[in-house]
Parts: sequence; C-alpha cells; structure tokens
Amino acid sequence: MEATICVHNSKGEQFLFSFLLHESNALEEQKIEKEFYEQWSLSRICPEGVHYEAEILHPDVVAHEKGKYIHYHVSKKNQKVFVCWTDTVPDRSTLAGMLKTWTAGTVYTMETGKPFAGYCMERGVDPNEFEKVQALLRDQCGIAHWFSNFNFTLTENE
Repeated sequence: MEATICVHNSKGEQFLFSFLLHESNALEEQKIEKEFYEQWSLSRICPEGVHYEAEILHPDVVAHEKGKYIHYHVSKKNQKVFVCWTDTVPDRSTLAGMLKTWTAGTVYTMETGKPFAGYCMERGVDPNEFEKVQALLRDQCGIAHWFSNFNFTLTENE
C-alpha cells in the first residue's frame, strides 16, 4: 500500500510526501523494533494485533535542514525511515488521520524549526485528535492539505 499527501502553507508552497504503508498482524511482522515503542509510547507497550507503520519515501526528512526537529525514526531492523508515531495505528482510518496530521505537523516544523509536538502541547491538544490538530494548523498557520491519495479503501467498520 502507498500514500501520497500534498500539503500547502500560507505562502502557497506545496510539500509532497510519499509513503509505503506496512500492515502487520503480529509483533514480529512490525518494521520498527519493539524497543522503540517501549521507550517512546506513553503506555510503554508495543502495539499488538493489527498495526500500521508508514515508511517515508519522500521527502528526505533526515537530510532536511530542520530534520532534527521532525518526528521520524530510522528502524534498527532495516535502516528505513518511518513516521515517528508512538501510539497504536490499528486501522486504515486511523492511519489516514495520522498521516494527514503528521504531514501538516512536519510542514509546520520545516517552516518554523519548532517541534510539532511542542505546538500541540502549547495549545493543550492531543496530537491524536487528528481533525482538531489539522484545523488548528490550517486556521492558525495556514497549513492545509491540498490533496491526499491513499491506494486503499476503508472498510465499512473504519
């Protein structure tokens, strides 16, 4: 599965993101090592059951001038770069919301040099409140989605 998301800022500049999406049904299938989740998630527990992870194909966030503030993780299992999202992503609907929020937050960081997590904390909003965070970024910073293309369909339950 793949996804492409285009985000624009208040100046009208566009930022294109591409992802390879990985679905796992068991811990050993996950692309990111369990120690990452144990260290960084609030629950300190690795996701179990169905879980999605997003490998970043474009842009090269590691090499970006503000890269140290962008939330990404290089997997120790395969050296690939993934979206740093420590909560469980149990379905495709959550995956889509997470990616839209992460891309908008990443554009915020690329523009300001400030961590997206700090932006959320300053406003008392949980990054998992996807629609609320996206609305704040759109209304306060002029950062919004131009288009999203997910090459999967959501099931009736999602």
